[in-house]
Amino acid sequence: MQIVIVTATFSAENINQALKILQDLETQTKRDEACEIYQICLDAKQRTRVQIYQLWQSQSAFEAYKTSDAFAEMGKGLAPLMTSAPQTAIFDATRTT
Repeated sequence: MQIVIVTATFSAENINQALKILQDLETQTKRDEACEIYQICLDAKQRTRVQIYQLWQSQSAFEAYKTSDAFAEMGKGLAPLMTSAPQTAIFDATRTT
């Protein structure tokens, strides 16, 4: 299992457009059987900061998602709306030792 956490920040005038793009991607991504969880979370205090939590069945499934047309379109739509580069953390949940 791969746990992926992405943090992105947008300007106040762009946050609603960014959330719409993310929600569209969420709908598409949840159709992928290899995606166990895809959750968009808006920071409770900094309302222009978003975290996306994903759980994938395998690293190869996550890699396939990153090469999908939907992911590419999302990147094109979100990049100009971000105030800085997104931060991504990837954890391997299958190894416990």
